[in-house]
Amino acid sequence: MLAVVVDKPFGIESLRVTDVKEPGEMENGVRIRVTMGGINPLDYAVVNGRVLYNLNPPLPPHIVGSEIIGVVEEDKYGFRKGEKVIVYDRVFDGTCDLCLSGNEHICRNGGIWGVVTNGGFTEHVVVSKEALFRQGSLSDEVAVSIPIAALTAYHALMRPGRPPPSLCSSTVPLETQASLRCR
Repeated sequence: MLAVVVDKPFGIESLRVTDVKEPGEMENGVRIRVTMGGINPLDYAVVNGRVLYNLNPPLPPHIVGSEIIGVVEEDKYGFRKGEKVIVYDRVFDGTCDLCLSGNEHICRNGGIWGVVTNGGFTEHVVVSKEALFRQGSLSDEVAVSIPIAALTAYHALMRPGRPPPSLCSSTVPLETQASLRCR
């Protein structure tokens, strides 16, 4: 299976497309055929060895890519073969105090998918069922931007002391709402 990987020394010069091993099974895992990936500043930081948040990617070669969408390859855990899904870019254990309070995006024992784990710029991934969202009627271009761009804005707006997003202008795209001051 082909994948985009970065190797030591990090940097754009070390980025290449190569054959890698197919992903194995995992508990509660769903196999996805990747159809689109989004490139964002986090991927740039991983490729250049400047990983944010003091997290370290798996030893190189490392498959990059934190924003992907794809198609479910088998009926499993309520997902149907052929169904379009968005991969949530957070790795979380569901047991720490932050996860239990609804803040799995800042799990004490987790991190960002594609940083603390191999990412999704590959042909297939196996992802926890808890990290999948149905794409529904969203276009591929919008759906692939949700894991980083939209969820960053969403979590910023949902911080304690801020009004709920519904009080912001609903005609402004969610990505832009993070730069607005909701009063």
